Amino acid sequence: PEKRPQKKKKDKDAPKRGMSAYMLWMNANRPRLKEEHPDAKVTDIGRIAGAKWKEMDAEAKAPWDARAKADKQRYEAEMKALEA
Repeated sequence: PEKRPQKKKKDKDAPKRGMSAYMLWMNANRPRLKEEHPDAKVTDIGRIAGAKWKEMDAEAKAPWDARAKADKQRYEAEMKALEA
C-alpha cells in the first residue's frame, strides 16, 4: 500500500484566510434563509443559497466582491507581517 503524503501542520498563529464573496453573503443571509425555510436542513439551506447567489446579477454581487477583495488584502497583509 502507498503511503499518503504527510499533511502540513497548521500554524495556529497564522491568520484566517480571506472569505469569498459568496461566503460573506451566505453568512449575512443564513439567518433570513433559515427563517424563510424553517424545515430545511443545513444542506438544503446551502443549496437554496447557492441558487439565489447564481440568480444575482453582477451589480447585486458587487458589494460582496468588494468586501471579499478587502478581506483578501487583509489576509495577505497579515501573512506578510507573519513572515517578516
